[in-house]
Amino acid sequence: MKGTMKGIRTDVWTKEEREVELGYEIKISDSDSEFLKGKYMVHIVEGGVTGYESFIIENGNINKMAIHGWRACNGTFIGDYGRWDRLEINASEMKKVLEAYEEIITKGNLDGHYTDHVA
Repeated sequence: MKGTMKGIRTDVWTKEEREVELGYEIKISDSDSEFLKGKYMVHIVEGGVTGYESFIIENGNINKMAIHGWRACNGTFIGDYGRWDRLEINASEMKKVLEAYEEIITKGNLDGHYTDHVA
């Protein structure tokens, strides 16, 4: 399932903040890792800072993010090697992701078939 949300991107050098539109996808991990295999995850697929902003949905973490928000990237720079701006998604935007996930769980999985997976 795909959707969009808004985030705040803070330039790591100038500290200038700007609102950005982010595309996200909720999917089942296809990793061979036993830790990741078969688990639902949220991945920012458009507008992210690093291209790797994601998390596994487990132990109620998405519920907490719907209350406190998610800092998807902390913001750092490594001299001449690169920089990654801070990226934060507020609680109201994360609530939209939680609602999308709940729809998947209650109405069917990503392919439209019922699943009894519990995060």
